[in-house]
Amino acid sequence: MEQVDLSKYRATGEAPMTDSKLDLLGFTTTDKLEDVLASVVRANQVLTVQALKNGFADNFEHGLTDVAVANALLGMGCVSKRSNTQRFYITPSGLHAGLSTKTPPKELEKLISTVDF
Repeated sequence: MEQVDLSKYRATGEAPMTDSKLDLLGFTTTDKLEDVLASVVRANQVLTVQALKNGFADNFEHGLTDVAVANALLGMGCVSKRSNTQRFYITPSGLHAGLSTKTPPKELEKLISTVDF
């Protein structure tokens, strides 16, 4: 365990594992989430954790946690924007389209209503 590269881990993420344990498990929830969410992240400019949990909960045997979904989005290059009511995740295509953490929440909310799964 002392030789595991900890640079890619977040405090709120999954615990680090040795290579042998990772091989034994085959994959982590975050890995599977990133595979499932890849096309959704490419197709949308703004996402929320709750929308993704509602859309993909059936794909996971033990359900999804907010932290797991948030970590997967951040790992895929999304940027978090907090408002008074919820947290938005601006995808790389949204950033490319000119959205940023300074974009007003009302504008982000309009884009959420057009989320494409």
